Amino acid sequence: MKLRDRLIVFSAGQLAVFGVLFACGYVEVRRVVLPMLQDHLRARAAIDADALAAQVDLALGAADDRRIAAAVAPVARDADFAYVAVVDAERGMVFERGERPVADMFAGPANHPVRAAGVVRTWTAVELSGVRVGSIAIAYSTARIDALASWLSTLAIAMVVAWLAACAYALAFARRIEALSHEPVAQSRVAGTAEVATGQGLAGVARRLFAENARLRDELASVVGAVEDVTLYGVIDDALAIAGLGFAPHIAIVRQFDELPDLATDRHRLLQIVVNLVAHARHALESCGRRDGLRLVVRVQRRADRALIVVEDNGAGAAAEQLAAMFEVTPSGSGLHTSASAARELGGALTAASDGPGKGETLTLELPLELARGTRVVN
Repeated sequence: MKLRDRLIVFSAGQLAVFGVLFACGYVEVRRVVLPMLQDHLRARAAIDADALAAQVDLALGAADDRRIAAAVAPVARDADFAYVAVVDAERGMVFERGERPVADMFAGPANHPVRAAGVVRTWTAVELSGVRVGSIAIAYSTARIDALASWLSTLAIAMVVAWLAACAYALAFARRIEALSHEPVAQSRVAGTAEVATGQGLAGVARRLFAENARLRDELASVVGAVEDVTLYGVIDDALAIAGLGFAPHIAIVRQFDELPDLATDRHRLLQIVVNLVAHARHALESCGRRDGLRLVVRVQRRADRALIVVEDNGAGAAAEQLAAMFEVTPSGSGLHTSASAARELGGALTAASDGPGKGETLTLELPLELARGTRVVN
């Protein structure tokens, strides 16, 4: 799958999950939360109507507006309160507070809250000793519930717009990344097209693209890292640990270190080279077809103004043509080509030797000693 397609699939997956979660949350609020709030408002209207009817019966029978107002006052302070009306037995208005709704407050059956014209309203009869002395109606505003529903709709629209914008951005970003990934080899593709057109064939194009890939790797490796004082013995121990030889009891590790000064070099790059050499040797040992007597020797030697790191194994070995192939560029960038390039950047060289198949291999890394700053004595 192309890089662009992978980015598109990954981004689309994330956006799809987010969209589904938001849609589920939105539907759940619309389907459950808002109806629950409306039911709560209906229940509150019915309960408050019955409670007020029980409190104003005597006051209504005596036509005492002051006592009716005192009974209504706590309800009128509610945040959702809209209107309350008290009428006598002939439906004459005795008391009212709030803004009267458009709908008839006493329409429909008693004790049956209904929603209409932005309010939830209900009414109930007021009785005194079994005799009906009037009625009371109460209405609660649905403005807060309506505002919540409107806010949810606005949020849903905004999220849909943002989701579509994110999809468009992800697609544009994926295309840009693909374009950037193709820029370094754009010239190679043009040249490859010319080679095919002139009859050089796809094999030649493949070889040239592999070489271009290696050149880019070399350019990346040529970036100068931080130079520091490096102890070769510490680098070798780290490389053995990274290569996992500490967990390979069937391979005997032999260290033979001469007294050498510390080097002022790029420790990170040097460690990469040594790790590759040790990993190559381990692979040669594990692919030789036997488990007994496997040995890996790591030597640190001084030869004039050069420091040598020698990695020797008694594994599968290699013929002369196989040794040469180790340093060739491969489509995957594997082999010792990258390590040899890094060694040259450090001012050194990397070589390989073998007496033939089944007789092991010897890899030698040479490094200059000109920048040595001190001497480390090995006991």
